Amino acid sequence: MALLLTESEVTMLLPMSLALEAVEEAFRWQGEGKLTNKPRVRLHVPGGLLHVMPAALPESRVMGLKAYATVRGGAKFVVLLFSAETGALLAIIEADKVGQMRTGAASGVATKYLARPDADRVGCYGTGWQARAQLEAVCAVRRVREVRVYGRDAERRARFVEEMAPLLGVPVVAVDRPDLRALLGGAATLVPRDDRHEFVRATRRLLDHPPAPPPAVGASPAEVAARWADQYRALASAAVLCHPVVSSPPGPRGPAT
Repeated sequence: MALLLTESEVTMLLPMSLALEAVEEAFRWQGEGKLTNKPRVRLHVPGGLLHVMPAALPESRVMGLKAYATVRGGAKFVVLLFSAETGALLAIIEADKVGQMRTGAASGVATKYLARPDADRVGCYGTGWQARAQLEAVCAVRRVREVRVYGRDAERRARFVEEMAPLLGVPVVAVDRPDLRALLGGAATLVPRDDRHEFVRATRRLLDHPPAPPPAVGASPAEVAARWADQYRALASAAVLCHPVVSSPPGPRGPAT
């Protein structure tokens, strides 16, 4: 009989330390050609989308998929895990929390290997669902001295700071404007979680007058990545890490990454 894990059980069983270990190992396996990971497939229906992401790890004799449905009222996520030998269904896992932790862990692994060795301050652009795991992961792989946070909603920003400071065990400071100079101000890592156009405009201002080696943009809007690549490729080895993950269209909860 397949194992069923609910969101609450995943929350209890999946600390960030384990997520970081699993994601780093998965990246290593992929680099060594030991797993197959196919791009996301999206099926459009009136008023919504079905998203499916399959993968297989023959060495561990497992294969599976993550699927989620998004509609204007929200999103629901599930992971199905199968035996690669018998085809038996091994597990059904509610996967909203899994996605949050995996996305954060990916930023943590990137920060571990790509951020400057002296990185000790973090700028977080946005205070949404993914922002918590992003900061938790970054602070787990680096000795962080301070976190600076900007969010468009002042009350939500204040609540976020109040919640995250004891969780992270470092000072978390709110900034009141979407200015990357104020947000980065000596920071080594930027993890945006907010409006894509506002981020593009702010990033363009920073790149026009860089106070320090520029950010190495990860999953960013193409125009930002192209601008960075054209102007700053030679400085990549000294660059700070910038891992923007853009929020979804309007709705209580849009598609997660």
